[in-house]
Amino acid sequence: TSPTVGGKQLPYLSPPEDAGFQQTTNPNSVASRVQTGELEVMAKGKSLGTNALHVVVKNLTAGTISAVIERGTFFHNEDAGLQPLICSQNVYFDLLPGEEATRQIDAFCGVSSFGCPYNSAMSMSNYVLTTPGVMA
Repeated sequence: TSPTVGGKQLPYLSPPEDAGFQQTTNPNSVASRVQTGELEVMAKGKSLGTNALHVVVKNLTAGTISAVIERGTFFHNEDAGLQPLICSQNVYFDLLPGEEATRQIDAFCGVSSFGCPYNSAMSMSNYVLTTPGVMA
């Protein structure tokens, strides 16, 4: 069976670490702040490449938060058979209490044999692609 992340089955046959992914250790990553309940994320995959991933991040706290979606962050596609997306750049957020911000992010596909995302709901994982040469 395929490995899972956050209860979602990944489209790979081996664990994420075998494919060059590592769990983020950055406490200021959006993924880390989602896990602590400080931020909420909604994402849609629109295509591949430029502006492929549309992300909305909301500050759920009473304080200001600075956070980053790290380059290499894996977004799982909720539509079976459609490609997951991998963020190709760092994307920064500075959010006031209760503030919501939208970004269009460049991303590449995580499984080339799957179909292209088309307005697909995506789930951000806490895994970041760290393979040397891929994210150089």
